[in-house]
Amino acid sequence: GDGCFYYNKKTNQTQFIITSAYNQKWDSFKKLCKELNIIYRINKVLRKGGNYSQFQINNHKGIIVIGGYLYKDKIGLPRKNKKFKIIQKYIKSIPKYIIKCYKDNNFFKEFDSPKEASNWLNLKKEVSGHIMYACKNKGKISFGYTWKRILIN
Repeated sequence: GDGCFYYNKKTNQTQFIITSAYNQKWDSFKKLCKELNIIYRINKVLRKGGNYSQFQINNHKGIIVIGGYLYKDKIGLPRKNKKFKIIQKYIKSIPKYIIKCYKDNNFFKEFDSPKEASNWLNLKKEVSGHIMYACKNKGKISFGYTWKRILIN
């Protein structure tokens, strides 16, 4: 298979992808990602011109972790390391926020992202959009809590 770090300057899309045969066994990559706590996805594609599968890491944290792993001992190719460095620089330039949750005006819990807060609420549906709306409308109570978005860098 072949792998690459992908960065689109126009859309700021970033990802790490390895493409291989349709029946590729991804067990070693799954194990590595579990050890490194990286969220990934595997796609199997059926096409007229040929079938293939892809191992994808699309989240910024995962891209930084896998790139750091691959290049700490210079395992990867220099030209791909160069692309990783560009992505790393872009990701580091993005403002970082945390989400703080308050109950009855008292600090209750902190989250790295609205999605993490949504998962914590465990409502069986994604509600990070509601949480972000509450953050933008200071004082708005959503799901019984007041939410604040705090810049940390």
